[in-house]
Amino acid sequence: LAAKTLKDRIKDFPDYWHRRTEIFARLFEQYCAYKLKQEGYRDKFLTSSWQDYVESPVYWSSAEFTKLLPEMDKLIGKMKTVMKSK
Repeated sequence: LAAKTLKDRIKDFPDYWHRRTEIFARLFEQYCAYKLKQEGYRDKFLTSSWQDYVESPVYWSSAEFTKLLPEMDKLIGKMKTVMKSK
């Protein structure tokens, strides 16, 4: 059996969890936690533990997140470029 996707896991959750803005906010939070972890930092006020994210049905699984990571890196890179030009 294939693992359930985020969309499948939140199917029965209230509409709030399906909003694109909320899905992106959770992805960004998870991305921040990942990047902090990669640098050897942990900020329990900003993010949860990595394990909390990958075990929660409303966040991206490890496999899903790994696929999204290059795109998030590109997005953040573009945001840095725009912010530096201001």
